[in-house]
Amino acid sequence: QWEANEEDDLAGYNVYVNGVKDNLEIITTTNYQITSLTSGLEYLTTVTAIDKSGNESIPVESLKVIPISDPSKEVKNVSIDSNGYNWREATC
Repeated sequence: QWEANEEDDLAGYNVYVNGVKDNLEIITTTNYQITSLTSGLEYLTTVTAIDKSGNESIPVESLKVIPISDPSKEVKNVSIDSNGYNWREATC
């Protein structure tokens, strides 16, 4: 999930995994599930915005992810406070 682009001519988004576009069609929401990842491997994911003329933005941030297959080791919720990272179980 990512923060929405507020441009009036926004058509949607593309999601890239290791530099390769993962979605087949423009994404019109601010979330997308990547299903083609292998547990334990490292991936670099990025999101770009597409306008109604088909122009694509440059990616402004990248997120490094390493999927895991053991759900008991999954980080459910992470927040950052004045003491650093605060890890806790998700409430939803």
